[in-house]
Amino acid sequence: MTHLGFSQRIGREFVINVEIVPPASSDCRTGIDLRDALKGCPVDGINVADSPMARARMSPLLCATAIENEIGTGFEYIPHLAVRDRNRAATQGLIWGAVATGARSILIVSGDPVQHSRDPHTRAVRDLDVPATVKMACAEGLLTGVVVDPRPTESKRALRKLEQKLAAGAHFAITQPLFHIQDLEHFVRTMEPYSIPVLLGILPLVSLRHARFLHEKVPEISVPAQLLQVMESAGDDALNVGIKNAQAMFTEAKQQLAGVCIMPPFNRFHLVSDILTRASMPRMR
Repeated sequence: MTHLGFSQRIGREFVINVEIVPPASSDCRTGIDLRDALKGCPVDGINVADSPMARARMSPLLCATAIENEIGTGFEYIPHLAVRDRNRAATQGLIWGAVATGARSILIVSGDPVQHSRDPHTRAVRDLDVPATVKMACAEGLLTGVVVDPRPTESKRALRKLEQKLAAGAHFAITQPLFHIQDLEHFVRTMEPYSIPVLLGILPLVSLRHARFLHEKVPEISVPAQLLQVMESAGDDALNVGIKNAQAMFTEAKQQLAGVCIMPPFNRFHLVSDILTRASMPRMR
């Protein structure tokens, strides 16, 4: 993992990351689709999620390695590390492995509650909390990121948690997805006292069913009622509504934040290009 992108640009210029979800099996053949879909897009880093919704997925670090083995060096990978699943020995080992395989950045996350897992035998570990894990990653020289909830209703709680993460040494933050420009403006105002680069999470909604699932089932994600109504009225054109919403959030983030992390659902990597179509794309690869 030697390609330089995100870790060199973050905090210096606007960065564009893409988040992928590893497969729920040992079959990792997404590299070619990812490379082809992002060809020509100014992508600085690939975030690799760590078992979202507490459902078993391939290790983010090993998934990134498998993709790189498949398509060669072309992206800088940012593996996620969920404190939910590991004790301190396993956490330290994973961080050492990240450094050894050439990762320059890592994102420390709490992990979704285990009640979302499809396996009733799944148990949370949580030997270390996020701030303690941030300290561990920083000690190994990794550019260490954390997650922040940007919803206005959660501002006070989210900022208290962020302050603890910053005190531990966090270098950057990525928000949970937002879908309303006014919510983003409120979030930017709350972040004014904190000198940390922040990337806006952008999740393109592909259908009304998808939007409702996110709103009702996924922790820390809220889809505005007005957007749900517009998608319902759009019928078969709901995907276009979702793309336009993502484009609007991207445009606003480019004016106010350090970057974005686009989260295309269901391996629909081509949506990244669709979102960026109306944005200027000066860096070509």
